[in-house]
Amino acid sequence: MSNSDLLIMGALDNTGQVPVELSLATDNVSYSTIGIQKAAQQWMCLFLTRTGSALSDPSYGTNFLAGLQGSNLFDELEVQAKFNEAVRDSLKWLNKNTTRTRDDEIITKVELINLIMAQDSVQLYVHITTRAGETRTYTTPTAYLNR
Repeated sequence: MSNSDLLIMGALDNTGQVPVELSLATDNVSYSTIGIQKAAQQWMCLFLTRTGSALSDPSYGTNFLAGLQGSNLFDELEVQAKFNEAVRDSLKWLNKNTTRTRDDEIITKVELINLIMAQDSVQLYVHITTRAGETRTYTTPTAYLNR
């Protein structure tokens, strides 16, 4: 799937040229999402945010990107382990800090179904399942490593 599947990734076309802001809007036009799309948006923002970088809530985020960019992860098993840890932490944060009533907006499972590692990047293919049983597969943006 392409980055356009996730609205928060719309601003990544200019990565490296301007600061990136993850939001559910493009060109000052906001989008409304519901169901698994909303759940995926919220989870991806949380998953890709470094813990401690959100001033309003220092507990928001995961250490996944920090682990990748710290060049401590050199093989697929290490990336998988770091991914699993970040999924556990992100789902725990979501369950504690969000109130949702729709079963199709409550993520019950996030699986890494494919991983492509290059010399300086990692591409993740993530399968998300909600309490309602809906599933989708998303591609995360490439994370560049500082080795």
